[in-house]
Amino acid sequence: MRRPWISIRRLGLALAAAVLFVSGGSLSMLAYAGPSDPAGGVEAADVEAEEADVLVPNVVAGAWNLLFFLEPNHTSGAKQCLVFSVTGGVDGEPLSGTWFSPTFAGWNGTWIQEGDRVNLSGSTDAGLATWEDGEFNVKTQIAGQFQHEFASGSSGVLSSAGAFRLQKISACPSAAAASGVDPAGSSRDASALGPAPSVPDVPGIWVITFFAEPGHSTGGSQCLIFTQAGGRLGEPRGGTWDSSTFADWQGEWFMDGNGDLLYWSGYFSSNSGASLAVGPLVSATIASGNYDQVHIPAGSTFGRSAYSMTKVSSCPLSSANSTSTPAR
Repeated sequence: MRRPWISIRRLGLALAAAVLFVSGGSLSMLAYAGPSDPAGGVEAADVEAEEADVLVPNVVAGAWNLLFFLEPNHTSGAKQCLVFSVTGGVDGEPLSGTWFSPTFAGWNGTWIQEGDRVNLSGSTDAGLATWEDGEFNVKTQIAGQFQHEFASGSSGVLSSAGAFRLQKISACPSAAAASGVDPAGSSRDASALGPAPSVPDVPGIWVITFFAEPGHSTGGSQCLIFTQAGGRLGEPRGGTWDSSTFADWQGEWFMDGNGDLLYWSGYFSSNSGASLAVGPLVSATIASGNYDQVHIPAGSTFGRSAYSMTKVSSCPLSSANSTSTPAR
C-alpha cells in the first residue's frame, strides 16, 4: 500500500520553521502564543488528468467502504462504511462537510479536502477520538494513516493506530449498526506492551510549531517532553509525553515498525479535546507532519493542519497555562 505523506507545501512550511530555529533565528518566532489560544514512471499528462478528477467539487460526497490495517505489522482490522455530506465552512475550507457511520453506532465527525488530501476527525458515543489522514490514489480510493485514542480523565491513551483505505461505493449496507469500543476493531491490550529499548531520536525536549487552516498560517508553539516508557500497540519503541507550556496536555507516542513515522496523541482537559498527529522524523532533531484537535464528545474539530518540531536542550517558551487549545 502506498504510504501517503504530507504535501510538499506543508513540508516546506514545516522545514522552513525548523531550519529558522536551528540556524539561530530569533526565538521570538517561537514565542508563546498568548493566553487566549495556545496549536514513479507516471506521465505528466496522466498525473494532470488524475488531479483534475480528484479536484472535482463534491467528489468525496457519498458512501465509502473503510478498511483498517492495525499496528503492529498492519494486520487487517475491521471494515466500516462511511457516508459523507458536503456542507462547506469546516476550518474555512470550501470542500468540507460532515460524515457518519451507519455500520458503527454513534461514530461521526467532520472532514476537509485540500488538493488531493482528505482529513477526517470524529468521535464515538463512548468518548473515543478518531483521526484519519490520507490522500487520493484515484478519485474512488483514499489511503493514509489513522489514530484512535481514549480521551478521558487527564490523559490520552492510544486505542489503535495504523493505515486505512477508503473505497467509494454506491451505498452502505442496510444492516443494523454495530456497537463496540473501537471502529478499527481492536482495543488496547496493556499486556502486549513491549520492553523499553533505547530510542535516541525521540525522547527529550521538542519545540512544536503549529500551522493553521485555512492558508497554513503560523499558529501556536509549545514545548513537549517525550519519555521512553515501553511499547505501545505492540510497537516496542514508544512511551509517554507531556507539555511544560500547556497545562494538562499529555499523551502517548510510538514509532511504527518501519521506523519512519512518529505517531503521537494526547488529551487536554481544559477544553475536552484530543490531539492526534503523525509524521516522519526528518532528522535526529527535526520532525514534521499533520495534526488534528478533536472536541469530545461532539466530534467537531478545534483545528487541523501541519506542524514542525525541533529538538532542543531546554524549553525556551513560557510556563504552562490551561486556556483554549494548544495549537492556536
